Amino acid sequence: MSLKSKCDIQAFTLVEVLVVLAILILLAKQLVGSSLLGWFSQTDYEKLSSAQQSLARGLTIARQYAVQARQTISLCAGDYQDQECEGDWSKGWFIQSEGMIKTYHLFPSGISIIWSGFPATKQQIDFYHTGYSGYQNGTFYLCQFGLMARIVVNQSGRFYLYPVSELSESIEGCK
Repeated sequence: MSLKSKCDIQAFTLVEVLVVLAILILLAKQLVGSSLLGWFSQTDYEKLSSAQQSLARGLTIARQYAVQARQTISLCAGDYQDQECEGDWSKGWFIQSEGMIKTYHLFPSGISIIWSGFPATKQQIDFYHTGYSGYQNGTFYLCQFGLMARIVVNQSGRFYLYPVSELSESIEGCK
């Protein structure tokens, strides 16, 4: 009479499973550090669209602050750390009221933002307690690598977004 074990099932031991998991973790770290990271980064189209949404959000917030606080609020062009409207929209924007900064956003490098309108060199857009922006109407051109997005601002303080498209017209400052 021979004794046979009741379980003839073959399986991996716990040590074997842990070794395989450790190897997979090391491989995953190598891949994430190199090529996989590029798969998850934003495309130029997404970066430009995100910048357009950010500038639109700044216009909306500044207008809302002006109406709610019943005072003039400025959407300034530049780096908020300088606390002065320097006119470089490509750096970013910040909302300023009576010398105090309410909120801000800095744009990633590589995105050019050009103001074209009245007045020609606009360092800030002022929103009055009525929500109007006075005679400050024009177009923001957001450009990057042959792509362009636009925001058209009218004198009532409202704006319109145009989708990201190929750079079809020659705009000074767009790359």
